[in-house]
Amino acid sequence: MFRLEMFSKSIVFRRRFTAAGIMPLLLLAGCGPTVKVTPLGEAPARKVAVENVKVFNSPADIDRPYREIALLTANDQGWDQPHTLRQLIREKAAALGADGVIFERPKTIKKTGYHVVGVVLAPRVDENQLVGKAIVFTD
Repeated sequence: MFRLEMFSKSIVFRRRFTAAGIMPLLLLAGCGPTVKVTPLGEAPARKVAVENVKVFNSPADIDRPYREIALLTANDQGWDQPHTLRQLIREKAAALGADGVIFERPKTIKKTGYHVVGVVLAPRVDENQLVGKAIVFTD
């Protein structure tokens, strides 16, 4: 009888421990950066290597004719650095077949109040945002 009771308590402990260990991972799963794509024109039917996507800080830096194919907006929950968002935008631009990305200045979106995360009421975290326009050269 004693062994059976210890065994059943062990199973309960493992279930609680596993649930307690997995819950934070589930809560953090939605906290990663995201990239929203807003089409601005027809994208070419090709893929480009990320390292071949050129980076521009203003349209004045571009010395070739081009057209815009998408507006790429990367957001995070304040965990990532701007260079991480920049890399995510370059990867998305490459997948669209872009030759380059014109980046705007990074922004911080201030959040106020609270929201529910799982079963916890948590304060909202400021969001970092970076916007870039994916372009293709037309010459």
